[in-house]
Amino acid sequence: VTVLVVHSAACFYYWLAFQYKIPVETWIGHHQENFKEKGVWVGYTYSMYWSIVTLTTVGYGDLYSKNTGEKTFNIFYMLFNMGLTAYIIGNMTNLIVHGAVRTSIMRDAINEILQYASKNRLPEGLKEQMLTHVQLKYRTAELQQEKVLEDLPKAIRSSIAQHLFRKTLEDTYLFRNHLAK
Repeated sequence: VTVLVVHSAACFYYWLAFQYKIPVETWIGHHQENFKEKGVWVGYTYSMYWSIVTLTTVGYGDLYSKNTGEKTFNIFYMLFNMGLTAYIIGNMTNLIVHGAVRTSIMRDAINEILQYASKNRLPEGLKEQMLTHVQLKYRTAELQQEKVLEDLPKAIRSSIAQHLFRKTLEDTYLFRNHLAK
């Protein structure tokens, strides 16, 4: 989206300068008096530079609008850029926060189990079972397996559960010697 916006704005901004009656009174004509004769790629390079500098809000001030049409376009482009930047940052923040919240909830649950096990002096094997259960719960929570599996026959659900959780059960104290056979 950003590349498309930068390209479109650059092309339109160059078109504004190219169509203006007095080339010297345009943003690019101020720097390159004969920009029309130098070719489209020179104009496109200048336009892309301007568009990227404006989009990233750096705004060095070396290329600036000279007439009312260019100034009007710049106003709308900068307003659009603020909205686009806010949208992108908001979505990225939402993704990061969503992942951090799940991690925080799991960390809190593990700390509660460790405190409970320590306070009640539970055996190490029992504490490990509790921790394994919590980790398994949070790993499978993101899969929403109940929704996926609810329409399947019991035999298929049982086979899926064995495939997914056999290793975990084999590592559990209660089943360690019985499942290996």
